[in-house]
Amino acid sequence: KRASAILIWEPGSTDYLYVPITNDGQPAAEAPGLIEFAFVPTGLKPGDSTTWHEGEPDADGLHARLRVGSYEDGILPAAGKYDLYIRITADLVRPVHKSGRVTIL
Repeated sequence: KRASAILIWEPGSTDYLYVPITNDGQPAAEAPGLIEFAFVPTGLKPGDSTTWHEGEPDADGLHARLRVGSYEDGILPAAGKYDLYIRITADLVRPVHKSGRVTIL
């Protein structure tokens, strides 16, 4: 699994991008709510016009994932440098966290 640090996406590559989602290092006790990812140009913050892409929990309960690339309906942002944000919507909360940096070539 990939860490959520600095990732470089090569042209033609399609793979899952993984972000840890844990409760004090343990798998979430129950399935998280709606999981979404956003690629925000480096240095900016997500705003009202931010496009969020629906992800999914990984089977291990420790990660959320999003398929990135041009193959089979993956998400492929334009070439550039992005801060990666994750947003999880649950019953009464909707935390948004910066999860790393991604470069799309």
